[in-house]
Amino acid sequence: MRRTKNITMIAILIVSLGLAVLFTWLFWSVLKSNNEINYAEYSDCLLYSDHSKQKIDLTRHNNSQLVSATFKNLAQTTSKMRQLSANDWAFIDRCENNMLYQADAKIVAAFNQKKAVIQFNTIADVVNGLTNNKFYPYQLEEMVLALDDKEQLPFRNNLISFANLFVNIFGASVFQKLIYNLEIDNSIAKYDAAYNNRIIAITKLKENGNDLAQCLMFTEHSLQAQMSKVQYQIGFHSTATNISTFVHEIGHAISNYAWVWPNNRLRFNHNITPTTGRCTPVKDKTSSFIRGFIYSPNDVLVRYLGKRVGISNNAPFQQQLAAWSFIQSGYGRTGGNAELFAEGFAQWLLTPDNQKGLNWQILNEFYGTYFKNYYLI
Repeated sequence: MRRTKNITMIAILIVSLGLAVLFTWLFWSVLKSNNEINYAEYSDCLLYSDHSKQKIDLTRHNNSQLVSATFKNLAQTTSKMRQLSANDWAFIDRCENNMLYQADAKIVAAFNQKKAVIQFNTIADVVNGLTNNKFYPYQLEEMVLALDDKEQLPFRNNLISFANLFVNIFGASVFQKLIYNLEIDNSIAKYDAAYNNRIIAITKLKENGNDLAQCLMFTEHSLQAQMSKVQYQIGFHSTATNISTFVHEIGHAISNYAWVWPNNRLRFNHNITPTTGRCTPVKDKTSSFIRGFIYSPNDVLVRYLGKRVGISNNAPFQQQLAAWSFIQSGYGRTGGNAELFAEGFAQWLLTPDNQKGLNWQILNEFYGTYFKNYYLI
């Protein structure tokens, strides 16, 4: 009898402890959620409660910057994607309406101050700032000369301005670690026939056991101002600037760099054995022993944008909808989070002041502060 009673008491104690743990976990979950919600239908998609009442004009051809236009123009991709409900569309509409309010003038001015410090005056200066090896070329001057005469000076000036801005934000040491090789290669347009030869630029992270190196390749077509304008007008790219493709690829490069654990970033461009010939887009099959963060910058961006409008990690699809709303790129919306990150990066750095809305302001908050702090850059 005593034995049975003891067993009963032990069982009651175990159940009590289990309930205590459960209630503690529930309390902590509620506390940790910080009033986040799981479903977009309950979110007003407010980025900032205190903002300008003035709106900007982001209208493109047939309003092609909107999510609805992306799905309409790229109908072949929607069959593979979850169908959007009425609540989803209502949430998207709220997000896209709110992003049109003007960004805070003080934040825009602070961003522009980062352009004021001049690190580079010429393309040769930029090449010198990038160069970290003696084996591969950095064909920035060749990129400029590949353009028509009237396009060369604007492209050259924009490249130099971008390089100065990048270094003032992320530092000269990151700039020099970022790229092992940068070249023009028109053959990559035929790299994947399944995409109807639409590939115009590639960023690849090459692995060699314990070492890493990134190569960037561009077709001459990717550098043309008209191409950038058309891709922007149809809603495919996030910016119309003539260096938009170049900055997009740098977005991939900084994402790859950030993903690697800080102590392992010493392995970038370190003791890489040079290969005769040009950079290949094929990833090295050698096993990698490089340590990285659990979450990629591409996915962290989506989570960040979702949580900023009150959507928790328990609703990843709704977080994706928020990210699609604020990053105005059909390519980013249909190419996966890596392309979304690169398109957002270009949108952040290249959007002109008169088009900087609250969506630009939140991208500035992410790339300029949160991203750098999260990945210890």
